[in-house]
Amino acid sequence: EDAASGRTPLGKTMKMLSSRIDESAENTFVVVVTDGRPNDKNAYMDALKDIRVPILGVTVGLEGLDESERDEHFDFHAQCEFSDEVKSTLFDLARNVML
Repeated sequence: EDAASGRTPLGKTMKMLSSRIDESAENTFVVVVTDGRPNDKNAYMDALKDIRVPILGVTVGLEGLDESERDEHFDFHAQCEFSDEVKSTLFDLARNVML
């Protein structure tokens, strides 16, 4: 089954990442590629408050993540059906954001 089951530690990962971002660097952004929802949405949303750069999200084969959730989780988002499409999807997303 491909449905999201909430075992993706995005909150913990984003919290760790927030202390490592150089916000003063030009064109700084975070890329999140995931096939699932955060296992702890509150921890994820709290971690996002500490990240002051754009978050580009690519979801892979994720059904059920509605538009409001995508807007809440990412500043910019793209979705692909299969993992072999991640590279081209991410490239297109980054190009659209940067240009």
